[in-house]
Amino acid sequence: AIARAGAPDVDAESRAWVREHGPVRPGEAAVTSAGAMPARWVVHVVGPRYRAGQDNAGLLAEAVTAALSAVAGLGAASVALPAISAGIFGYPPDDATSVIAATVAGWAQTHEDPAEVMLVGYDAAMAGRFAAALGDLVA
Repeated sequence: AIARAGAPDVDAESRAWVREHGPVRPGEAAVTSAGAMPARWVVHVVGPRYRAGQDNAGLLAEAVTAALSAVAGLGAASVALPAISAGIFGYPPDDATSVIAATVAGWAQTHEDPAEVMLVGYDAAMAGRFAAALGDLVA
């Protein structure tokens, strides 16, 4: 969806990044322009495919941390994070939003940048899951 929205620049830059560096690995972030989207950059990370017997939460937290580190390195004031891995990668949405919210909250305790992190749901249900996960953190 991001490649379509930012087309054709994001797709071309993503392919160029992969040619130069190889596929984005867990715990790593790649940065491209945002192309036609109303943003400066797109930070690409690979979240885990949800599987029994692996540290799904740790792998997802690693992806979120990689994204936040990349954004901080760019000097960006804000970032919008989707529900990484909660779509076709099969991560249970309630669990994914909880891990993402907790990882962002932990990051914010020790880092000043980015100053604003927006957790973005692709629909009202996912936005509600993020709201619930954030509510659980302050409860």
